[in-house]
Amino acid sequence: MAVLFLIAAFSPGILSAQGSSGKGNDPLPASGSYARPVTLIARSLSPSDSVEYRFDPLSPWLMLEGSLELDAFAGEERRYDLEIRYEGMTRSVSYTIDRKAPSAPGIGPVSGDAGSSVTVRISGENALMASVDGSPFESWNPAEPRTLYADPDAARVATVIAYAVDQAGNAGAVSRASWRLLPEGIRPSSAFSPIVVESGKQFSAAADGTLSATAEFDAVRGLSVTITVPPGSLPALAVNAPDAVDSALPWAILGHSSGPVNVIVPVPRGYTREFVIDYGYRDTDGLHVAATPLRIKPSFEQTGQKARVLEAPPPMVTDSEGGTVLAWPVTAGIIFVSLSGSTFERYTAPIILAPGTGTATVSWYVEASDRSRSLTASMAIDVKALPLPPMISGASTSAVYGTEVILLADRTVRYEFSDTGAEVTPISDASPKVGEGIRVAGRAGAVVRYRYRFAMLDKAGRPGLERFLSFDIDREPPPPPMLASDTTRYSEGDATVAFEHTADTIFVSISLDGSASFVPYSGPVSLNAVEDGRNRYIVRAYAEDRFGNRSAEMKPLDIIIDKDSVYVAADGRIGARGSPDDPLASISDAIEKARASGKSVINLRGGLVSDTPLVISSDLSIVGGFDRNWNRIPSLRGSIRFTTAPTGLSMRPDMGASASVTVSGAELWITGLDMLSEISGIADVIRVEQGSLALEDASIATSGGLDSRILRAISSSVSMTRVEMRAASAVTARAIDAVDSDVRLDGVGFVCEPSVRLFEAVRIKGGRMSASSLRMDAKPSHAFAGFALEGTETGIAGLALFAGGGSSSFRLASLDASSLTLTSAYVEASWRGEIEVIKASNGSILRLAHATILLAAPGVTVIDA
Repeated sequence: MAVLFLIAAFSPGILSAQGSSGKGNDPLPASGSYARPVTLIARSLSPSDSVEYRFDPLSPWLMLEGSLELDAFAGEERRYDLEIRYEGMTRSVSYTIDRKAPSAPGIGPVSGDAGSSVTVRISGENALMASVDGSPFESWNPAEPRTLYADPDAARVATVIAYAVDQAGNAGAVSRASWRLLPEGIRPSSAFSPIVVESGKQFSAAADGTLSATAEFDAVRGLSVTITVPPGSLPALAVNAPDAVDSALPWAILGHSSGPVNVIVPVPRGYTREFVIDYGYRDTDGLHVAATPLRIKPSFEQTGQKARVLEAPPPMVTDSEGGTVLAWPVTAGIIFVSLSGSTFERYTAPIILAPGTGTATVSWYVEASDRSRSLTASMAIDVKALPLPPMISGASTSAVYGTEVILLADRTVRYEFSDTGAEVTPISDASPKVGEGIRVAGRAGAVVRYRYRFAMLDKAGRPGLERFLSFDIDREPPPPPMLASDTTRYSEGDATVAFEHTADTIFVSISLDGSASFVPYSGPVSLNAVEDGRNRYIVRAYAEDRFGNRSAEMKPLDIIIDKDSVYVAADGRIGARGSPDDPLASISDAIEKARASGKSVINLRGGLVSDTPLVISSDLSIVGGFDRNWNRIPSLRGSIRFTTAPTGLSMRPDMGASASVTVSGAELWITGLDMLSEISGIADVIRVEQGSLALEDASIATSGGLDSRILRAISSSVSMTRVEMRAASAVTARAIDAVDSDVRLDGVGFVCEPSVRLFEAVRIKGGRMSASSLRMDAKPSHAFAGFALEGTETGIAGLALFAGGGSSSFRLASLDASSLTLTSAYVEASWRGEIEVIKASNGSILRLAHATILLAAPGVTVIDA
């Protein structure tokens, strides 16, 4: 459906003999030049008398019946000299009907490639009207040029069509200019040639046989001219134009034609001057004019005046890339126009049919002042479509995608692309076709920018308007999440885990062992402290962008929430806070810190040296086996090396020797710790008095001394699990010496090195002992005693004893008023001195089951009871 654009209000009128005189109330229009028809109405000149007129003084007078219309053909300038006789007087007047349109305006710059924008200037002496890319005509101020811009993703042909309108309302010829605009930085694949070449300014003779015309005079209708032109061209006519082959102004373009075109040149009755009719046709090469014009002189019957017949003049038709323009010449009546069956609308200014309208049927008629109307005329007009770049689906310019995209277009569309940042190669007939589609997958781990250009090829193999497409495929993982600056690794109370803001989605896992599922992070996460103990949370996180690209996991964060511990490390410092991030350097300072702050746990990392005896007077746990991040690692142990035996400790006098660690009336739990005490006299490594000692995954060693004891317990509770006790470089060494105590051993190993002369593994007096999975590796240089039991009840389930090298006595167990239950025992000894396996006295009881005893010695006594 065509669209009718009616813009300005240049309404042609009728100059009648009523109220249009040049002097006072003279009913006769004044002589002069008019841009519209002059109509003489008999009743206006003389209401009661007859009115006569003639164009030639030698011609007979003609009766003016009704009215006489003096008009000219479009583009014609016609002079009328006539005499008028009425009411007893004769008057001479002269009228020039000037239907020449104003000159076409100038449009700059000239058509062609204009880069990414063009500033359009239109110049002319009259009022200017312009259309941009087929839009409705609008007034154009020549002092205000307009800038047109390229589309962001395609080549564009911008077209401006303009015409001038004089003060009388005559619309001039149309000017047109077209420019190809491309996005910034894009070079076209081919040169640009406008579809329509500017016409009307090039004149040439029509070839023989391509053009014909006839003219005949019709006393009722006027001068009838019929023109036949080559198919696809536009008929053109110039009437009484002395400059017909020099100027486009007098030429009227009559419209599309598929056969002969007939037009009527207005001739008033009695006008007998000769008419010179130049004719031709217009095509893309310009205006082709017949070598010889038609010449015809009207003739009229001398009697009577036939009724005037209204004729509907055809429009002038101008094609261009920006649309097709229809312009009707000024006529005596009012022109009404309908496009493709729409309602007839009054014509006031040139009409533009927007590009792509297709075939439009234009119909029109003329209505006179007396409401009479002409027959309706019609013509079909094929409106060219704007050249458009190909449409591409599957991706958008400047978009970012995270997965493969498929670009689709007409199968015959050609393309070139670049994914390296280089300029895209121009399209040619060697460029590939889109075919079934283009799969663009990106590259793993990277952001790739793709730049494409697409175009159709014409029959000559030249690319048309191009479509440009630039987009990214993002398969690059985002950076790992960043913890907020106020997130700490240690807290004595509740802690908060927070991440820096990011456009990506953060997934977080927080658990005690690092195995929790990842969940979306929506805000700071609170970690609660426990009332009694240490919680170590493992925080893991990764980010996922909007395309599903997943980052590497951030380095796991260990957060320790511990309100009950003091931290000490080999790389600690004196005066530290005793926290994981600021540990103490001394075990004695750590014990004092725990006592002063009411904390009950010391976490120890690395190896410490203590030259100060330790006194434990309140319940305390010492835990070793931490890595640099204070993670408990089963394969790691902390260690304390005691270098000086203590003196002057606050102990009971009957305790005898000094001790490296004294537990008095308190509970001490040690795990993951190796202890070595360097003894020079008589001393204990650990002494427990009326307290409790628990050792787990630990070792205690002594080196040196006259009489060294690894563990001395008085009226206490002792529990050992997976503990090794080692003696070296001593005259006499004893692993366990317990009085009135409850001793429990599980997986305990006893090692005596050859540098010890006399070694006793376990001495129990009073109390009781239960043990399982014991192992003894004893190689003292002189004597060995396994278990010395006095007034106690002992049960051992599982014993492996390997001994050798001693030169003096060997005794597995001695019982004095005691009972011993020994099951699953394996004893293997190679001894240079005498061996006595069991000695029992004072009513002692021995229960032995599943025992294997292999002995090699000069003398062996199995049981001495």
